[in-house]
Amino acid sequence: MWRKSEEPKAQSLPDISTSSHISTGVISTTPKAEPPAPLLSPRATACISQGIRITGEITGNEDIFVDGEVKGRIRIADAKVTIGPNGRVEGPIVAREIAVRGDVVGDLDGTERVHVWHTGQTLGEIRTKRIVLEDGADVRGGVETVRERQEVRTDREALKVAASETSDAAAFSEIVSSV
Repeated sequence: MWRKSEEPKAQSLPDISTSSHISTGVISTTPKAEPPAPLLSPRATACISQGIRITGEITGNEDIFVDGEVKGRIRIADAKVTIGPNGRVEGPIVAREIAVRGDVVGDLDGTERVHVWHTGQTLGEIRTKRIVLEDGADVRGGVETVRERQEVRTDREALKVAASETSDAAAFSEIVSSV
């Protein structure tokens, strides 16, 4: 004869401890707090890896590592620019600190330090407070070290000073207006 199938019976769950410690054989059902999502460092290094080519200006305030090719100005005001061993930059670099392990064709202006490694090659003017040139570094161009209190004169300011030293007021106004 036909029997109506019995509905499944609810099975009782074993007693589970909810204490904060775990002992052998006892499982805690207290939900664990998930770890917070990792926050990006305010000084995370941006990377231009090998095989990447950028044409144009790069600006910012974060450290940058260039192991690819950049044609254009790099201006990273308060951070470090590192040119990796495979990196090539054609253009000026302005940063707090500059490390060259690859090739740079352009002026380097490191407000704190410029470090040219033994694998580094530079062609252009270097201007910085402190400079490190490793044995084997290829540096072609002028090197100017500045003292902390030495102020940099712009071309216009230099012309004003030169013109003010002359006694001819007409020459002074002519020089300043031509700039």
